[in-house]
Amino acid sequence: MPVTSNYSIPYPVLSDAPNGPVQLQLLAEAADAALVSVDAAADAGDVLLDARLDKLETAPDQQIFTANGTRSTLSAGALAAAITVTRGAGGTGTASTGNNGNASSFGAHVIAGGGAGGAVAAASGTPGAIGGAVNAQSMTGQIQIAGQGGGAGVRLGVTGAIGGMGGNSAMGNAGPQHAQPSGAGAQAGGTYGAGGGGSANNPSTAAANGGAGANGVVIVTTYF
Repeated sequence: MPVTSNYSIPYPVLSDAPNGPVQLQLLAEAADAALVSVDAAADAGDVLLDARLDKLETAPDQQIFTANGTRSTLSAGALAAAITVTRGAGGTGTASTGNNGNASSFGAHVIAGGGAGGAVAAASGTPGAIGGAVNAQSMTGQIQIAGQGGGAGVRLGVTGAIGGMGGNSAMGNAGPQHAQPSGAGAQAGGTYGAGGGGSANNPSTAAANGGAGANGVVIVTTYF
């Protein structure tokens, strides 16, 4: 009897002597043997697929960590099973020297320190100015883009004052300048690590709080 080309399954032709039981038995045995090989190949494929899925779930090739302008690309195999991620809170605004911002970090691998709080000038009818906070944040990472220092505040004598602009971060806009007596109140930092704007008042008005800094951010991007 001739057989099929792929799995060698026999089949009768017109020249074969009629013998249904034997021919059906040969067909069934050949199909059974072919199915065994198909099952084995399917099992091997399942094992390979499972292994690849496990790799995707547990061992990404690269991970990129960003924390407020600090960035690193690391191999997943170099990381511990559990890592502490901290999103630093922005410094709160006060009527005196502003509070420093807090650090954002991904373990010890990527760290972006908080910015410094702004200074305050005493009330006076004499014109003058005071410098903004100098950027001196500590950073850990392969790429480090520090935030901007704060803008200077200006005292205009008896006519009013202008509060300094907050410092922009690599990922957000700062609170704008604030003029007194005609301007709006001090504004907080816009997004992700930006500094708050300074307050301003005329000499006869009580000191007001400056704007708070924006909270930091930590971004983890995984590539397979």
